[in-house]
Amino acid sequence: MTESRADLRDIAKAYTEVTRIARDLRPDDSFVKDLGVDSVAAIELMGVLEDRFGVSLIDNPRIFTADTVQQLLDLINDLRSAVQHDE
Repeated sequence: MTESRADLRDIAKAYTEVTRIARDLRPDDSFVKDLGVDSVAAIELMGVLEDRFGVSLIDNPRIFTADTVQQLLDLINDLRSAVQHDE
């Protein structure tokens, strides 16, 4: 896998796909407090991102601490690095 790292645009695109709301995201945006993501939308968002990046987010216990956009990006990129390292 030689894809580049996940970035804000990737999260914003997934957010728009799930919520049908286009907006610029900031690294410190909280999914719940700032972006209004409820539990159903959060699961949908994780599914979209799992498909896009080939990582398991929903089953990963670290997902419960990923409150902000940056924390989610860090988690995705860490998981992708681990997968690429194993290949």
